[in-house]
Amino acid sequence: MESDMVVGHRVQSEVSAGGGVVAKLKLVVEKNYNVRKQNGENSLPIEFDPPFLDFGDGAVGSSLKKRVFLRSHFHRSIILDSIGGATEIPPLGSAFFDVAFLPRDEGSANVAINIRTSVGTFTYELSGRSSSNPYRIAPFVGTRLPFNGTIFKDVTLHNPFASTFRITEIMSSGGNLHIEMPYDIDGKVAGEHLEYWDIHPFQTKTICRSVIVGHTVENNTNFIRVEGSLLDDDGKDGVQHSIILPIPIEVNRRRGVFTTKDILDFGILRQGERSQYQMLSVYQYMLNGRLEFETLYVDKGDPTGIYMEFASTPPIAVLPGKNSQPGKPSDLVKVFFDASRITLDSKRPSARKIHGRIIALSRGGNYNVTIPFRVIVYQGDIISVGNDLALQESVRPPHKRSVRLHNALPFSVAIWNISISSDVRLFNKTTVIGVNEEQPVFLLKYIKRVPDTFGQAVLYVHTNVSIFRVYLWKYSGKVQVELFSVDQESFDFGLLEKNDPRTIRVSEIFYSYYPSNFLRSYLVFGADLEIPPHSAAFLDFELRLLVNASFLPSQMIIATEFEHRVFPVKFEVRKTYIAPGSLTSIPDRISFGKTHPGKVVYMNLQIFNSFTEDMKVTRLSTTSRDPRFFFEGFDPANPPVLRSGRLTNLGRIMFLPETPCSHEYCYLGLPLHTTDGQWFVHGLTLPPNLAEVDSYLYKRQRARFENLVKSGKYRVNTTVVIDTDRAKNIQIESTAEMVWPRLLTRNSVHFPLTALGNFTIVNLTLANPTSVPIVVQVIPLVIYPDADAAVEFFREHLMTPLTSEVEMNETLMFSLRDTELFTLKPDSPVPRLREELEAAIPQTVPRFTLSLLLKPHMKVRLRLGFLPSDYTLRSSLLLIRNNLTAIEPVVVYGRGARIGMRVEHMEARSKQPLLFEIRHDHLSDCNNPKRLMHKLSSTLTVRRPFLVLNSGEVPFTVVNMSISGVPCENRGFRILNCYPFRLQPNETYSLDVAYTPDFLTTTNEADLQLYMHMNGSSWLFPLAATVPEDMMARCHRALPRPPFENLMYYSCVTALIFCLVCVLACAYLEGDRAIACAIRQHHTVPRPVFDLNNIDARKSDGTSVSRDSRVKISGFASLLFSPSSYFNNEIIRLCRGDESPCRTSQPDTQEHLPATMRLIFTTC
Repeated sequence: MESDMVVGHRVQSEVSAGGGVVAKLKLVVEKNYNVRKQNGENSLPIEFDPPFLDFGDGAVGSSLKKRVFLRSHFHRSIILDSIGGATEIPPLGSAFFDVAFLPRDEGSANVAINIRTSVGTFTYELSGRSSSNPYRIAPFVGTRLPFNGTIFKDVTLHNPFASTFRITEIMSSGGNLHIEMPYDIDGKVAGEHLEYWDIHPFQTKTICRSVIVGHTVENNTNFIRVEGSLLDDDGKDGVQHSIILPIPIEVNRRRGVFTTKDILDFGILRQGERSQYQMLSVYQYMLNGRLEFETLYVDKGDPTGIYMEFASTPPIAVLPGKNSQPGKPSDLVKVFFDASRITLDSKRPSARKIHGRIIALSRGGNYNVTIPFRVIVYQGDIISVGNDLALQESVRPPHKRSVRLHNALPFSVAIWNISISSDVRLFNKTTVIGVNEEQPVFLLKYIKRVPDTFGQAVLYVHTNVSIFRVYLWKYSGKVQVELFSVDQESFDFGLLEKNDPRTIRVSEIFYSYYPSNFLRSYLVFGADLEIPPHSAAFLDFELRLLVNASFLPSQMIIATEFEHRVFPVKFEVRKTYIAPGSLTSIPDRISFGKTHPGKVVYMNLQIFNSFTEDMKVTRLSTTSRDPRFFFEGFDPANPPVLRSGRLTNLGRIMFLPETPCSHEYCYLGLPLHTTDGQWFVHGLTLPPNLAEVDSYLYKRQRARFENLVKSGKYRVNTTVVIDTDRAKNIQIESTAEMVWPRLLTRNSVHFPLTALGNFTIVNLTLANPTSVPIVVQVIPLVIYPDADAAVEFFREHLMTPLTSEVEMNETLMFSLRDTELFTLKPDSPVPRLREELEAAIPQTVPRFTLSLLLKPHMKVRLRLGFLPSDYTLRSSLLLIRNNLTAIEPVVVYGRGARIGMRVEHMEARSKQPLLFEIRHDHLSDCNNPKRLMHKLSSTLTVRRPFLVLNSGEVPFTVVNMSISGVPCENRGFRILNCYPFRLQPNETYSLDVAYTPDFLTTTNEADLQLYMHMNGSSWLFPLAATVPEDMMARCHRALPRPPFENLMYYSCVTALIFCLVCVLACAYLEGDRAIACAIRQHHTVPRPVFDLNNIDARKSDGTSVSRDSRVKISGFASLLFSPSSYFNNEIIRLCRGDESPCRTSQPDTQEHLPATMRLIFTTC
């Protein structure tokens, strides 16, 4: 069973055979047969007629039934299973079954069914196509509801016939589907007599209401059948009609959130109209606690026409039910469809089907509910033909005429009612008008003369699609003629030169409904000119004086069938003996360039007067009377004078695009007090549905500009007219072009190749191109809510495409540096600008965005950073939200680059060193006798250039070089050109390194370290030098001595001699002093020996110490404190052979001395 096919089905596998005995035939499946492919091959045991079934075209909700015949080629019975009709085909017999096609949606349906029999399984193909239903039965979608839930759905039918359709029976298939009759409701809505079962011709009527109650769990399709008949002219039943409405129903016990409707069907809308709102209500089933909804967005559809208003202040709570029952429905939003926001491909009558779905997301995103929507938007109208609805003042009643209506719609319509003002008699008739056809619909009778104050009457044309308006007008037939000159009563061309053409523009404005024809025009040759109603015709009356022609007075006559107007033509011919002259604009053409609403542009108007006389300017104007152009500095009370032979500045011509502020010209700007402006302010807080808000605002603004471009009105052309007291109608062409402005001059930002691990900053300038303040919020894509939706929406609007790798996750890869998310300088204006914006809105703005109020013509510099994480080309978006263009996406590109450096084709930290291999031939100079005698001061040095290659993708600068941590020179290696250098990719640089061996080791190793500006670590390349071992001793001897060696030698010898002289002088002086002391001691009186016993005896007697004792103590003290004199005396005694007093001293004397005293004398 398929959703688009209904197949009769009855299983019967038993056959009764005499006497009530039941014989069971065994069902054996042997083979599989494809009826369509094997047809005509005589290989099928059963022949199917037709071999495949095609139902052709059908309508949604209308069933088609066809019969399939089967013929057996076997001489035994064949059992049929899973099919209706006869369950057994006798030998060589036949059977049949019926197949019904009931489409539920528009399009093609192809189904293959399997028919199981006792001889095999047969695959039988079915196909059909479906289109819209004449009864306007909408395509059916599945109805999903919880257990014990209830959904109400109105059943609406349209009568497509010219006769009344009477419903005779309505029935349902039962189960969870019930029917209610909306008698009272229908009677009040229709406003007619209570003929509940009659649907008038081409009328749409709600006939019943289906009630779906989920009292059992099922997943099935229920049906509603409507029986009816067409009434003939006598009101009797005629042709019978049967309509079947399939309603898929799914009832389950799963908990979740459900809607009270299965679809939001806005029906058929004319472009420019707005539908009635449909309420989106939801309820919950078996959920714990309340849910809150505040986020809704449109998915899988065009959201341009969808407009939603919250039913109450968000968040909206959805409460749970009690006793395992569904909760009470809560109204979320009122959903409108605004067809004025939909643009069709052409101006011709056309229709467009729009469908999609609306998703409501709960807080936290745990639960969501989806409901589809659909609508048909058409373009066209019902218009009257000719002057059928135009009444001229001279027409006298009674008067009658047939009114024709033209169908400028993309489909046929049936006009079944006409209602007009109460002072005109009602007319009611049904007329069908095909596409692009016109038919007489009703008879208009002019019974009574209308008053002079009568302007127009509205006629409502009731059709099977909608209600259209046509207008009944009264007109006089006169036109208003306006001359674009100072004199409105005549064509005054002023002073003229021969062969100097001069033009005056004339406008004829026709206010009546009836088109006016010019019967004759004396100066405009060709056919008569027809002016459409409420339109204007602009004519340029050009006067050219020929050289040899005579000058006769003339006049301009404008005549219609209702009036005749004459305008004299005046001019003055310049004398031939006077030098020719003219008024010339410099420049001769005024171009305002590219501009847009909100921007004021101006140009200086300078006129050179080549006439021989001065002229006074009487008027400055434009031929189109365009209010967007005005003249600054021109005072009619004090007009400027054009001096002869001089260039005169008449002031500035200002062009202000938004002055006439119609829908098509004001394609920019979201004033904050408007509804769209409030949506923009709401987006400053970065709500989850920001992508939907921005896409809606941007599409609406952009559609206006694109319509302006398609209509060609984006180019503004006008003519500036200068009138003086002599020369008249001096015309100067001026042009301007309306464009889509940008706050950022670049469409894309390309970061230079950035080495991995490094950071690149690009400075961008954000400028306000208008004369009014605008609100700006700059957001990188990585912090934009629902970045995926934003990328998908803006992908087709970008001037430069995005790459396959769009960065949406890494915050620092593409980052806005001028936000409060990063550390700002103390004097940064970013916080102050944000606070100014919050005060103006008022609204709290996230600090991790750059938000400010950009004043007129103000410029702001912002920094955008790029930190690569790999070597893949990445792209992202910088979204500039503003209330001028809604949003401005800027594509940013960046790619990480490799850093590479090679020295002699070797990578950094290679195991193979940069080798200085010193050979014997390099050391041949070691055998030089002069070098062996150290007569040569030069050293043995080997120099080798190393080629440094930038093998990476970015340029780099080597800022420092060192050898094993020492700048430029260490361990015998020295960099000769040791200064910074810069290398572009694939560029080389010769680095000269010299090595001076000391011949102490055969191998010397060091590290060459190169430091770049972009990282702190060094690029290390090992260096090595080798010396032949057998040459080490010889070359070491040949090394030149240090230049300071001789100076040091002679200095040391001189120092040693000086030291010897000093030592000898010191010895002499000390010997002289010792001899002098000895002689002096020899001639002095000997002092008595110090005896302590005398001191103790006198202390015991209590007597004082005698003078001798004092002398002895004094002598001993002198011995103690002047030992040198004592020793000198002893030396003198020894030299003379005298005995020392130490030897003659008695032992008993030392026994009474203290230990310290004994030591002194013993030493002595």
